[in-house]
Amino acid sequence: MSKEIELAQARRPAPQVNPVAAWPTPEKRDMLFWVEHNGDLPRNADSQWAYGDPYRGPGSKNYPDHKLVYVSPQTPDSWERRFYASDRINQEVYNYEFTGEQLTRSFLVLREKYFARTAASAALAVPTVVGEFTRPVVGTSDTRFTDFVYAEDVLRRTETELDSLYVIVQQNYVPERLISYAWDETIQRTIKITRQVVPAKTQTGSGDYGIQVEIQPGNVFHDFKITSEVQWLAGDLNQDGSVKYPIQLDSVAGDVNYQFPLLLKSIKLFGAWAYAASAAPPSYSEDFFFEIDTVEPAPGPYDATIMRFLTNNPDAVRAAYPTTKITTRAETFGMTRWWASASDQGNNTYALARQYNSPASVHDEIELPSNVNYVQGGTRSDANYAPGSEKLPATPGFADYIGSASTIAGVGTRRSRLGLWEVQVTKINEGGSTVYSSDQSAQRTLRPGTGSGVIGGIVPPSGSTIALIISPQASDQSSGVVVAGGNWTVNVWSPSAFTWSTTDAWITSAEPAEIPGGSYTAYPFVLSYAANGTGVARVGSVVFRNGSTGETKTFTITQPG
Repeated sequence: MSKEIELAQARRPAPQVNPVAAWPTPEKRDMLFWVEHNGDLPRNADSQWAYGDPYRGPGSKNYPDHKLVYVSPQTPDSWERRFYASDRINQEVYNYEFTGEQLTRSFLVLREKYFARTAASAALAVPTVVGEFTRPVVGTSDTRFTDFVYAEDVLRRTETELDSLYVIVQQNYVPERLISYAWDETIQRTIKITRQVVPAKTQTGSGDYGIQVEIQPGNVFHDFKITSEVQWLAGDLNQDGSVKYPIQLDSVAGDVNYQFPLLLKSIKLFGAWAYAASAAPPSYSEDFFFEIDTVEPAPGPYDATIMRFLTNNPDAVRAAYPTTKITTRAETFGMTRWWASASDQGNNTYALARQYNSPASVHDEIELPSNVNYVQGGTRSDANYAPGSEKLPATPGFADYIGSASTIAGVGTRRSRLGLWEVQVTKINEGGSTVYSSDQSAQRTLRPGTGSGVIGGIVPPSGSTIALIISPQASDQSSGVVVAGGNWTVNVWSPSAFTWSTTDAWITSAEPAEIPGGSYTAYPFVLSYAANGTGVARVGSVVFRNGSTGETKTFTITQPG
């Protein structure tokens, strides 16, 4: 000591061997001081001290907690300054920085006392570090700025004389929740987005209808919990607050191509036959066709409305708006006909069995041609119906289909946002009641034919439509005309009762005035004619009249003079 005093006396200015104090913080107990030592003295050699040594100089009893933290470079005459500091007291009271986005509290901490652990983690550490500086749990509110919560530690060097033992720990606090709102055009609702700090690797994402929780990585201290939630309108909710699914969004107009089925309106039968009999063997021929009347749908594309729904259950929307479906089918029907005649001139037979198919189409109940009494076989649709049926049953669902004013052309489903589904229903603004216009019918023209020929002994074939027929039609078309008078038989076929009349006095008949008809068997009408004594050929007639239709046929007698 005497040597130091001697050196101190020799140095100008005199060295500071007693503590020189400084107060780096508002807390006066956080005093920093320095003293000067001469490095030439053996006890001041660098091998005799270490950072962290307690202060042992004059007045050491007044600084029991101060430690050596820094030794300055020596002067040319080997003098150096030694700085001593103690742990800071109540640093959280004054050592912070605050902005609207972040609160930072800074602490001067012994490097050996910091492990970035919470108090709970530090208590479990082995070995235990006495006096360890611990951090708050992520999400803990600040004691002063309560809207801010702890997020992370940032470790920095002091860049001062304290750097040998101390570090600066900055504890950053952020707003507990950051809330933003964004309009979502897809679901046409506002989305509330909440950003919250949570301890790292402690939570996972989740979701429900209309809400989604996402965990975004932050750092080793914290993650970010992002909650997105639909802000439903008042009309979207039930009285109990639950969402009134499905929510209908704005509809969109468009044009849609769609294949409406062919419409079958009716089936009609047209035919012709001819028969001839004389001294030669008889001959018979016939042919016919079915007129299948169909209607093409009006051509597309069609005006449509694309209805959009937001829902948690797409199947419920599909059930509420089922796609318009009707099954087309090519109907099958057939015809069997036969006819036979036997006479001295020869035998004549005719038989027919044909099957026909209509184009694939939809239709109401259709009555097949039934104006012929089919003795053998019949006209029917297919094996699903009883033989002899003369009606095609309506396509299943035809009444609803043809009566509809619109058509559900399709239902599409896709994932939307926040666990929800968007269902698009394509509704064509036309349906079975409007898409089939009369001018779309197939245009057909039936041109009646005419024929001529010598007819005798005619017998209508079984299965034909009976008309008023007489055979023969005139006496001079066959041999055996007796000039002297006699009887003549005229075969008459009529679909209903018929009458006869004559204005010639020399022609008479004992037949009743009205004779029943409606049979395939001819009625043998017998007339009598008187002898011609005039010497001049004469012509007389008998007129037969169908009582239902008024149709007439005339039998003519030519009698030589």
